[in-house]
Amino acid sequence: MKGVAAARVFVVDDGSSDETGSVLAEWAKQHPNLEILHQKNAGPGAARNAALARTNRPYLLFLDDDVFPDENLMAAHREFLEQGFDLSQGYLDWHPEIADHPVLRFLDRQGWQFTFHHYAHGAEISYLHIYTANLAVRRERMEGLSFDTHFNKQRYAFEDTTFGYHLARAGARIGLNRRAHALHFHPVSETEIVERNYKVGYSCGILGKYYPEILKEMKMENIFSSHRLQLVVLQLVKLFPCLRALAGEAIFLRLRCREAFCKGIREYLRDQQKRTN
Repeated sequence: MKGVAAARVFVVDDGSSDETGSVLAEWAKQHPNLEILHQKNAGPGAARNAALARTNRPYLLFLDDDVFPDENLMAAHREFLEQGFDLSQGYLDWHPEIADHPVLRFLDRQGWQFTFHHYAHGAEISYLHIYTANLAVRRERMEGLSFDTHFNKQRYAFEDTTFGYHLARAGARIGLNRRAHALHFHPVSETEIVERNYKVGYSCGILGKYYPEILKEMKMENIFSSHRLQLVVLQLVKLFPCLRALAGEAIFLRLRCREAFCKGIREYLRDQQKRTN
């Protein structure tokens, strides 16, 4: 990737249990601008905060470990920021090796992963469409800000959204940068999608506690009062296999995801009740 030799690169090993540590150690020997940070598994927000604490460079670029950036990605982000944007949301496509997987096509149809196709290059976008898998930020806009670690328990969902929310409230301009392109290699199974929706449901509880205004903007402010009824209906559907055949596999998967989402909300509410008793 062009420009990486002059950059300060931080890789946060968030409690890996495989050979990640030894591989990173070898990379660090070969690249003097690479610094490896190790921590117990604490979730993506805490990992990003660990790296943020180590640098004061004027431009920051966040990349996930399953992202393959184009060669000119860093230059494209910098050019975009120098044109007046405070956040440069890079563009992400599925890696060709997994792009045709039926679960990923399902995610695209539901709009549950990326929503970039709605916007042209240079369009100003909402903080609701922030993905730190490929995101560049002006450091001066981040003074006093970090990723909210309230979401660490489920290790997934809304750290990016709340990060973007604070920046948007501070007046930051957020734009879609289609020229800062990368490929996302993250194969997922139906089981993993269902588990992810459970985590999103739980995290919605946290979001409702600390950021009710975001839930309202997402049109989800009624989820706490409606989730029990939704669970009853969804569990009744599962009792009748003929309904699954009539609905089709894609719709049935969506129902499973919704059930997991509602269970996540229920679990969050139970945890809150335990804390108050």
